[in-house]
Amino acid sequence: MRQHYNVPMGKGMALVLVCFLAVLAALMFLQPSSQESALDALSAVEKVVDQVKGPDAPTKLDLARQMLTDLKVPKASRPEKDKAIAAINDAKADLGTDQAKLMAATGEIKAQIARAKANLKVLTATERARGIKDQILALVWPLFLALLIIYVTNSSSCLRLFTQLGSVISNVKVPGGLEIAFAGATVKNTQEEVLRGYRQQAIAQYDAAVSQFQISETVSRIIDARIKPFFEKACLEPDFRCTVHVRDILFKDSLYQLIDYLPGKWGSGNHGRAWSFRYGIIGRCWRLEKSDAKGEIPQDKTELIDQWGMSKVEAEKGSKQSVLCNLIRGRNQSPVAILFLDAQPPHAFGDEAKMSELIGVVDSAVKEFGLDTALDKVWEQVRSSAPLIEIYAERK
Repeated sequence: MRQHYNVPMGKGMALVLVCFLAVLAALMFLQPSSQESALDALSAVEKVVDQVKGPDAPTKLDLARQMLTDLKVPKASRPEKDKAIAAINDAKADLGTDQAKLMAATGEIKAQIARAKANLKVLTATERARGIKDQILALVWPLFLALLIIYVTNSSSCLRLFTQLGSVISNVKVPGGLEIAFAGATVKNTQEEVLRGYRQQAIAQYDAAVSQFQISETVSRIIDARIKPFFEKACLEPDFRCTVHVRDILFKDSLYQLIDYLPGKWGSGNHGRAWSFRYGIIGRCWRLEKSDAKGEIPQDKTELIDQWGMSKVEAEKGSKQSVLCNLIRGRNQSPVAILFLDAQPPHAFGDEAKMSELIGVVDSAVKEFGLDTALDKVWEQVRSSAPLIEIYAERK
């Protein structure tokens, strides 16, 4: 079992802050400052100037000038550095002419270097604090993120806020090269919420049309006036249920359960579901554009997978029910809906002759009670707002 350990928010923040201050102090006292590095470099130049004697004098002067030219010093020490470089140029001009002038020039060089070193020594304490600016900036973002994580993990409101931000922000870049990406579950959850919203809108539009054209009431009248009398005459007492499937306006090539199962004893809330029209007997009926009935669902798994569009898991579950699908056509003779009946046990609707007769009774009742016309109007009303998202695109 996975265990979760929660650090109290106050103690966690205090611990992170103490660690940050400890690292900062170590940087301040252990990290060499830029001024200390400059002092060392100037001392090295002094040693080179001390070696300006004899035949090696030109080489040593060039070396000293190059070292000063490459040396970066604070603004306060730059005049002395420039004067030292000028003195080196004068010393080179005096080489081989007047040894006394050469010595005076090298003395000027050393004097300017000494002044530059003095200025650096005065500024060292102040500049040391400035020298750790980059280290502080490098630590600020990790510290901020650590504190933020501790706070967020202890705040449900912040978790909701970041979830909302993640739905509209793909990534954020901050100074120092750090990039924060919002992806994965947040995006996935947002997409699912969008689809659920679309489905609820589709259900609402269908429900409004069902109410306007009295679809449930018409199906109830067909059940009471035609289907039940048929079963009584045939000496059958199936505990059947009945519903209507229509074309889905949200997903292309899908069928939508338009009304709850009737009679009312089957309860409410089971409409609004959708299936691919490649699935089951309703899919076969829709694709073949003809009514069909089965006294028993085939138990052969291969047949269910091959002809009924079921997955292996669905086929293994099996079913022992009687089913009937009556295809309902619209004004242009295109399929507009399926009136679906099922019941248990097998052969609840009688033999094949009785089922064929029942299909004829249902088909006549659909036309007699105007259910086909009403369903045609339902489709005309809702299809204008259909997104018809295409999940399975045809290969071009």
